[in-house]
Amino acid sequence: MRCSEDFVFDNQMLAQAIFFGFKIGEISCPTRYFPEASSINFRRSAIYGLGVLKTSLQFRLQRMGLAKWPIFSANDDGLLQINLEESV
Repeated sequence: MRCSEDFVFDNQMLAQAIFFGFKIGEISCPTRYFPEASSINFRRSAIYGLGVLKTSLQFRLQRMGLAKWPIFSANDDGLLQINLEESV
């Protein structure tokens, strides 16, 4: 269940949570954005957008049984072991 170490990791985590049937909640957090704090430029935001599309396509293909991706495997490389029955 290894995710990217770049901006797209949040999208991958949400796709994994949905794929494995976890409940998703939201906790609001006040945030301030200012030019000095943002580290994403147009090039990186375009790469992020393509990563979101890639994750969405992988999710759909895996859900339809047309492909298998390590990101949607419960223990693709032993990084994380989850008991899916306990999480429901």
